[in-house]
Formats: sequence, structure tokens, C-alpha cells
Amino acid sequence: MKRNKCAALLLALAGGWAQAQSITTAFPGEEYIAFAISSVGQDCKLIWEYETSVLTQGKYGTATAGKVSLPYGNGCPGVFPFAIGKYKWTGGQAALEDTFILNVKFPPGEGGWQPVPVTVKRAAVSVKSLSLEKGTAVLNLNAGVDTAGTITFDFETAGGAVSSQTTSSYYQPGSAVSVEIDRPKIGRGKYAKANVTWNTTSYRIGADPVMHAVKTTHTPSKPWNVLGLVRYSQYGVTDEGQCTAPLVQKWVVDSLTECNFSQALFKSDFLEFTSRNGTGRSSALGYIKPGTATNVATACAAQMPPDVPLQDIYVQVSSVTGACKTELKGGVSVATFEKNCKATETLVKSTNKLFQKRDVDDKCPACDGDFRGTEGHIDAFTNINACDPHQMVDLGNYWTLQQP
Repeated sequence: MKRNKCAALLLALAGGWAQAQSITTAFPGEEYIAFAISSVGQDCKLIWEYETSVLTQGKYGTATAGKVSLPYGNGCPGVFPFAIGKYKWTGGQAALEDTFILNVKFPPGEGGWQPVPVTVKRAAVSVKSLSLEKGTAVLNLNAGVDTAGTITFDFETAGGAVSSQTTSSYYQPGSAVSVEIDRPKIGRGKYAKANVTWNTTSYRIGADPVMHAVKTTHTPSKPWNVLGLVRYSQYGVTDEGQCTAPLVQKWVVDSLTECNFSQALFKSDFLEFTSRNGTGRSSALGYIKPGTATNVATACAAQMPPDVPLQDIYVQVSSVTGACKTELKGGVSVATFEKNCKATETLVKSTNKLFQKRDVDDKCPACDGDFRGTEGHIDAFTNINACDPHQMVDLGNYWTLQQP
């Protein structure tokens, strides 16, 4: 940053101050040496001191004139010593830029006193957009070219719990600066806002650099529901063709509108897993659901076989549906412990790259436990079937954002 600032100043001097407009950064409420470059030269000789005075003050701050020292020598071509007075921003937080005019006395033959405009940009940060779904924030970073810094995101819940992260990269000013958000670093919680800090630095002659936390707050339209690192087990449809237990006789109804009851034989382990899973695919009748998971007792009340327990009745269905009464789609649908129909989930790898998008279409009563070292448990529906569909290999562990 020092070299960038120096290069701008050298260019201004080399081309003549009257043709240059210098830009620097001000931090509200603080007196700032507008151009402050520490000398590293070992063999510098002073060839001219440019006298200055303030010709016109800015609208939002107060400038104090000083001198410009121009040296030369073998040790000087790196960083030159300059001091062009001070500027204090007093205009509050509304304005972002101010300009004052210096009167600079050039050496003989170079024009004498000439006006030089100096633009001061107030260090400020604002959020144009922030998406945990995409994992990026687009920021407006306002400052002079002599400023850069890391970005800190503090995601805060309504109760005050904070999940914090700071970028390793330094960001320079710009009107649409894209910053990656490392989503797997955000722990489980419902976050009501994000406090964004641009960690900038000011430099002064004869003093250590001063850090400045330039802050703003972004509030989403709805809180971010971060589920954190979630274990995704998998389940499918119980397939009778892969079961091996002996046959047992049960009652079957063809639909909840026709209500035609009959008896049929099924493998007992198939019925066990169908009752647990919600749907099964029988070898003879196609998809069936346990009567306890339907309203057969009321829809077919007049045709119900006498003295038959509801758990001994199964209903033929045309497709696999979940607790949300929608068809389950392999590779898309998931089941959660808390029924949250129409919610969508963004699954993110540990590398912060998107893995999949999923829809909540079902309920998983067993997903309140068996986290296996993660912060949650969700069951992902798959088209791969088995007799016991819960004996499948896990899909994996993924950081998850649930919306809405």
C-alpha cells in the first residue's frame, strides 16, 4: 500500500501538480496526514521544498497546509518522504467525498504558485447484496487508492450469538467488490443480521500504522436458517423383491375412493419396513402404504372389514408420497425431523462449493438423533431401493442452509 501511494505522488510531481489531482483517504473524527510516506532512502539529498497553503477548504473537513520535500540520490528511488499537511473529516456519515485546493509553490521556471485539487474519500463500506445461498457478498468499499484491508463477517442471531470469519485476502476500494463467504465456517443458528467490517489501515510519518474498523450492518428479508454441518443418510422405497421372510396375509384396499377391500399375501419383513418407511413396492400390487399413514378409516368407514386392526390394512397408491403429500423425487427430496414442507436446502461441500439443492418433502421421525459428530441429521430420498432402505450408505456430511 505504501508503494501504491508513493507511485501516485511521484506521478503527480513528475507531471506537474497543476495537471494532477491527488486522492487520499480520511477516517471520520480523526486528524489524518493526507500524504505520509516514511523515508527508506540512505543517500537522499534535498533539492527543493515545495511550500503550500490551503487555497480553498473542502465542504466536509478542514485541511492544514505543510511542505513537500523532494529529494534525490541513490537510496531514494524506492519510497520518498512527503508531508502535505493534515485533513480532518468533520462532515458526518452522509457524504463520501470531499475536495480542497492546495496552493503549491513550484521551483523557479516551473510555474510558481499553482492550485492543486486534493480529493479526500471517507472510508466507508456498504452492502449491495449478501447471499449465503451463493456464498458471496457484493460490497461498495469507498476510500482512496491508498487503502486496502481484510473483510470480517459477524453473523448474529436474534439472541446475540455470533459466528465470525475474516478473509485472508485484502480488498481495495470499488463500487462492486465481490467477497467470498466461507459458509462451512458458519455454525448452526438462525442469523438475523450480518455485521460487515472493512479492516483498513492508515499510515503516518513517524508513527505506527493505525487500524480502522469501518463497519456496516446488513439485515436479510428473512433470517438465515443455517443448519450447520448435517449428516445426510439415505432412504428409498422398500422393495418386496429383495426381501426374504415368510409370507403373511393382510387386507388391501384398492383406493380411498372405490374402497374395494381384499386379502393378499406379503413377505413379513417387507411389511415391517413398509410400515416404518411409509411406502413399499410389492411384487404383485405395486406401491402400497400402511393404513395408519392414511385416512382409510374415515374415507372407507362403511366398507372397512369388521374387527380388523388398522395396522393390518394397506392402501394401494400410484406413486411414492411423503408427509407433505407430494411425490418424492430421488436425488431431490429430503425428510427432516421437523415437518417443513416447501422449504429448500442448499448443500455445500467443505470446500465451500455447492453440492446439491434439495426440497423438503417428507418427515423423518428418527432424525432427532444419530448425528454422528455433526450438528444435525436429514434423510435424503434415493431411487436406489432395498428390502431395508435404511441400510444404505450415507450421502455424506454437508453444510446446509434451509430456506425459508
